[in-house]
Amino acid sequence: MEEVYLLALGANITFAIASLIFTQFSRRFNALWMNCYKAIVAFVFFGVFFLFNFKFDFFNSYQFFGLMLSGFIGLGIGDVFLLHAFKHFGAGRTLMVFGFQPFFIGILSYILFGQEISTNQMIAILLFIACLLTIGHEYFQANKRWEVLGLLAAIGGILFDAIGIIITRYAFDLDPRLTAMEGNFYRCIGGVLAFVFIRIWFKINLIKFTSELDLKENLKAIFASALGTFIALGLYLKAVQTGHLASISAIAITGSLFSATAEHIQQRKWPNMHLWLALSLFLAGAYFLY
Repeated sequence: MEEVYLLALGANITFAIASLIFTQFSRRFNALWMNCYKAIVAFVFFGVFFLFNFKFDFFNSYQFFGLMLSGFIGLGIGDVFLLHAFKHFGAGRTLMVFGFQPFFIGILSYILFGQEISTNQMIAILLFIACLLTIGHEYFQANKRWEVLGLLAAIGGILFDAIGIIITRYAFDLDPRLTAMEGNFYRCIGGVLAFVFIRIWFKINLIKFTSELDLKENLKAIFASALGTFIALGLYLKAVQTGHLASISAIAITGSLFSATAEHIQQRKWPNMHLWLALSLFLAGAYFLY
């Protein structure tokens, strides 16, 4: 289980760093473009990896379409809400709202998979949430208000992401021979298909906005997409495949801590007392989790 938690933590750190770049491009263009761009990059990276490492064996139709549905809901629709929240609410505050996701995941996991939450795991989840609320208090002191649209978008992202995680775990349980990287490739197919449907009602302007990027900006967007999807999802789905879902979700919500830390480094500011307290709460939560 220690390896599972380290995988989830690694996924969380890489996504938190990428989220800073996602926020920049989402504000410059829109969340639809950024999410479509990163979904295509993820599809290409996982597709190349799949091509050189796996045989095309569609094991189980329920498993295959389940993973595609998971990608459609989580990587497609869910991440649109997430990046929209980044745009209006900021990466740190958006990821803070994910502090409430373990409760959704825990309830669904208990109902569907019979995964109980131990006392230590509950304490860890509560400490992680306290960590996030500490950061939230810092943001509230600085701004004196909450961004309603960003908050609603973040909640939408939580719900769709939670549903995607549950479906993914169900697909993995159907056949343990399925690898995390293979599962990611099928999820990315669903994620790309989501934008085929989305563009029927909304303009994505994929070619238009991409053409406005110079070489350096394109490489920056590709780097963030690879870091926040190919690497982060590769680590995260490996953890989801066998780990306790509520605990993994509890680790994932600490992305706001890493995002806030990255923002301090980016802005060359020394961490304040809020961040040190949040770090202490996170380490205490990790102690109970391990």
